[in-house]
Amino acid sequence: MEKNIESDSSKLETKQRPIFLKVLCILSFVGIGYEVFNNIFGLIFFSSGFLDKIQTILIDFPDQEPIQILESFGYFDMLSIISSTGSTISIIGVFGALICLVGVLQMWNMKKIGYYIYFVGEIGVPIAIASIWGASNTFLMMISVLVFIFPIAFVIMYGFNLKHMK
Repeated sequence: MEKNIESDSSKLETKQRPIFLKVLCILSFVGIGYEVFNNIFGLIFFSSGFLDKIQTILIDFPDQEPIQILESFGYFDMLSIISSTGSTISIIGVFGALICLVGVLQMWNMKKIGYYIYFVGEIGVPIAIASIWGASNTFLMMISVLVFIFPIAFVIMYGFNLKHMK
């Protein structure tokens, strides 16, 4: 009787997690932890009104030449936009990271659905940031584009591992 149980259990296919997927998941766990911490810190920072205080100090700066240079690059417009939207973006970042965490946990357990959950969390945040900031400032537009680099890279790399998942 025991022999039949052993032979039946040996027939069960046990899929091992590929090393590449394991490395991606571990990197994602670290990145998600960083994002949650960073966005919670950002929420506290933006709620304090610290950027508004910096802007006030800079405007009252005695030597106006550096201030004029900053103003010519749209620095104060950028500070104003970031100050007014920073809390919202931090909240979106925390939710996006938590969605990614659910997706990575699913992929860690070799489930394809995790890839799609991860995709939504990873690509949704930069899209939300870009839509909130819009084309209001050239520098912020460049940041919005750059924010897509790592999410797209990880989505592609996880995509290579879909064949190993159920």
